[in-house]
Amino acid sequence: MAWMYLTPIIYPESIVPERYRPFINLNPFTALVRSYRRIFLEGLAPRLAQPAYFTAVAVVAFCFGYWWFAKTRRNFADVI
Repeated sequence: MAWMYLTPIIYPESIVPERYRPFINLNPFTALVRSYRRIFLEGLAPRLAQPAYFTAVAVVAFCFGYWWFAKTRRNFADVI
Protein backbone atom coordinates (compact mmCIF):
# COMPACT_ATOMS: atom_id res chain seq x y z
CA MET A 1 0.00 0.00 0.00
CA ALA A 2 2.80 2.40 0.83
CA TRP A 3 4.37 1.89 -2.60
CA MET A 4 1.11 2.89 -4.26
CA TYR A 5 0.91 6.12 -2.26
CA LEU A 6 4.58 6.89 -2.90
CA THR A 7 3.95 6.82 -6.65
CA PRO A 8 2.60 10.19 -7.84
CA ILE A 9 -0.16 8.94 -10.09
CA ILE A 10 -3.30 10.49 -8.61
CA TYR A 11 -1.59 13.57 -7.19
CA PRO A 12 0.93 16.03 -8.66
CA GLU A 13 4.49 15.92 -7.39
CA SER A 14 4.31 19.62 -6.62
CA ILE A 15 2.14 19.05 -3.53
CA VAL A 16 4.73 16.80 -1.88
CA PRO A 17 6.86 18.65 0.69
CA GLU A 18 10.54 19.04 -0.19
CA ARG A 19 11.70 16.83 2.68
CA TYR A 20 9.73 13.84 1.30
CA ARG A 21 10.72 14.19 -2.35
CA PRO A 22 13.84 11.99 -2.03
CA PHE A 23 11.58 9.07 -1.07
CA ILE A 24 9.41 9.64 -4.11
CA ASN A 25 12.46 9.99 -6.36
CA LEU A 26 13.82 6.61 -5.20
CA ASN A 27 10.63 4.88 -6.32
CA PRO A 28 11.31 3.39 -9.78
CA PHE A 29 7.65 3.76 -10.78
CA THR A 30 7.92 7.52 -10.33
CA ALA A 31 10.35 7.59 -13.24
CA LEU A 32 7.92 5.55 -15.32
CA VAL A 33 5.00 7.85 -14.45
CA ARG A 34 7.09 10.92 -15.29
CA SER A 35 7.92 9.41 -18.67
CA TYR A 36 4.27 8.72 -19.47
CA ARG A 37 3.23 12.19 -18.33
CA ARG A 38 5.91 13.71 -20.53
CA ILE A 39 4.68 11.72 -23.53
CA PHE A 40 0.92 12.13 -23.11
CA LEU A 41 0.58 15.52 -21.42
CA GLU A 42 3.52 17.45 -22.85
CA GLY A 43 3.83 15.67 -26.20
CA LEU A 44 7.60 15.25 -25.76
CA ALA A 45 9.87 12.23 -25.82
CA PRO A 46 10.81 10.86 -22.40
CA ARG A 47 14.20 11.70 -20.97
CA LEU A 48 16.62 8.82 -21.36
CA ALA A 49 17.58 8.75 -17.67
CA GLN A 50 14.07 7.98 -16.45
CA PRO A 51 13.43 4.74 -18.39
CA ALA A 52 17.07 3.78 -17.81
CA TYR A 53 16.61 4.06 -14.03
CA PHE A 54 13.42 1.97 -14.15
CA THR A 55 15.17 -0.64 -16.33
CA ALA A 56 18.21 -0.78 -14.06
CA VAL A 57 16.04 -1.38 -10.99
CA ALA A 58 14.10 -4.07 -12.87
CA VAL A 59 17.31 -5.85 -13.95
CA VAL A 60 18.71 -5.78 -10.40
CA ALA A 61 15.41 -7.15 -9.03
CA PHE A 62 15.40 -9.88 -11.68
CA CYS A 63 19.00 -10.88 -10.93
CA PHE A 64 18.33 -11.00 -7.20
CA GLY A 65 15.15 -13.03 -7.75
CA TYR A 66 16.91 -15.48 -10.05
CA TRP A 67 19.78 -15.86 -7.59
CA TRP A 68 17.35 -16.47 -4.73
CA PHE A 69 15.37 -19.00 -6.76
CA ALA A 70 18.53 -20.85 -7.82
CA LYS A 71 19.64 -20.96 -4.19
CA THR A 72 16.31 -22.34 -2.90
CA ARG A 73 15.35 -24.42 -5.94
CA ARG A 74 15.43 -27.76 -4.11
CA ASN A 75 12.94 -26.67 -1.46
CA PHE A 76 10.85 -24.45 -3.72
CA ALA A 77 8.34 -27.15 -4.71
CA ASP A 78 7.83 -28.13 -1.07
CA VAL A 79 6.94 -24.59 -0.09
CA ILE A 80 4.43 -24.12 -2.89
